[in-house]
Amino acid sequence: MAEYTLKSHPDTPVDGLTVTCTATLPEPNRLRLVYVARGGAGRIVMPPPAPAVRTFKLWEMTCFEVFLAAADGTYVEYNFSPTGAWACFRFDSHRTGMRDALDLADPRVVPAEEQPDLLELEAFVELAPKDVFVKMAISGVIRLIDGSKSYWALNHPPGDEDFHHADCFAASFPPR
Repeated sequence: MAEYTLKSHPDTPVDGLTVTCTATLPEPNRLRLVYVARGGAGRIVMPPPAPAVRTFKLWEMTCFEVFLAAADGTYVEYNFSPTGAWACFRFDSHRTGMRDALDLADPRVVPAEEQPDLLELEAFVELAPKDVFVKMAISGVIRLIDGSKSYWALNHPPGDEDFHHADCFAASFPPR
């Protein structure tokens, strides 16, 4: 089990809010992620109810993400909405060759239960045996009631937020 503390992007700081993610492999080829945002005190906007199916543009609202990279630079991106909706894409390299990862099993996202000062989301990803990942990036987008968004990651590259950037792949895979 590995617990990670995400940092807000310097251009989108949020006082009093923290975001963590615990990553485990409870079974071979099964990744479990638990994201926790604390200190929101009613400032976090939850997405409107939606079915727990493949959905695009989840990052426009509050969502959490994991990126899994292979040694050759290819990677997979998963997006998880607090509603249970999800998305999954494959990339050939940094933001290149994006396509739906229809060859992968649908992840299971446990819809989040929002509490006054806590948002927790749990997701399970079935890893394809053919994929051998060596690095991981964990991130999140938190939309606030004032209309702003904060961007959270293990690391941020200089400049604008970019969860696909190599600097964000700051965790080894499998999680330790």
